[in-house]
Amino acid sequence: AASLRAIAWTLALPFALFTFEWNICAWPEGFPQNMLTTEQCNDYKNEHQITEKIERFSEKLCKRGVIFRVPHVGARYLTSHLVGVGKLLQHWGQSVLLCHAGTLHSMYSTEMFPWRLVSFAERGSIQKELGDGLESLIYLYCTVSQSEVFSQARRLATTLGSFPPEGMPIRNCHTGQRSTLNPAVAAELLLILAADVVEQEPFFDIELIASFLRLSAPHLLRPPPLVTAMERAGLFNMSNKELRDCQWTAAWLLRLSRLPAFLHPSDLRQRLEKAADQFPWFYELGMEAERLQRAVVSDAQQSSDVAPLKNWRTWAALWGSPWSTVCEPEEVLRALDRAGSSTSASFKHD
Repeated sequence: AASLRAIAWTLALPFALFTFEWNICAWPEGFPQNMLTTEQCNDYKNEHQITEKIERFSEKLCKRGVIFRVPHVGARYLTSHLVGVGKLLQHWGQSVLLCHAGTLHSMYSTEMFPWRLVSFAERGSIQKELGDGLESLIYLYCTVSQSEVFSQARRLATTLGSFPPEGMPIRNCHTGQRSTLNPAVAAELLLILAADVVEQEPFFDIELIASFLRLSAPHLLRPPPLVTAMERAGLFNMSNKELRDCQWTAAWLLRLSRLPAFLHPSDLRQRLEKAADQFPWFYELGMEAERLQRAVVSDAQQSSDVAPLKNWRTWAALWGSPWSTVCEPEEVLRALDRAGSSTSASFKHD
């Protein structure tokens, strides 16, 4: 079934033709126009109750065993990615409910990930277990056409720089239904999408992520400090071509940094430092420049002669996730630990 659905997505055919769940996948009348945001939901008395519900639901999935058999990119299981998305949203300062929505974002399967943990036919019981607000956001995420959201986000960020007053146009990837999503809910959808892409894709499309964050930030109760940093760095003022060019340059330099035979280390370090100054959001550039700088001096000299490129640590803390897979994973994790969340304090909104 998953293979048929993957073929259906490739051919741009409605999934419901292959899943026989047309009525279940179809958006009911008033959905998603009348959806509430996670901040507006009153299904729970407190955060502790939300966590208890999620833990019970997770235990139920674990007993089924399927959660440990679903593969994902990077030679890992889906569970690793799901947990990573929830943690990234938490790092970005989002509410407990939105973080849990991120943790379960693809449990029904999505347009681009046809493997599922639960069936759409189980919606009724899952709504009772998780609450209507949380389940509705996950259901929206799993039924909306992500490819269309990608194109809409790019278009709106480039032409308007914000959502239109009536909201963002969306399409049901299973049935082809079209609707409009109000800006507040669209902001939460885009933020989960951003975390989903950032957590799993090496050298992710910075233009796409910038579009998601730029559109969603004004409508979030807690905009990620990363958005403010991007705005101050001038990223939102760059054209799509400029963003693609700087992304290509950064990726090329990072790969080159692991092949030192092609360039003299000092020359490569200078290029990395220059790029890190121009594109600070690709923080691995600064990290690699510092690594090369430390490699050419003795331990005794490091304390006095080496001036660390401190800016990359701030950006590492703001992202909370690596952009490149070229750098050693252990290096990136140590860098994030050293950076700490406190370095993002200067970027928080008043």
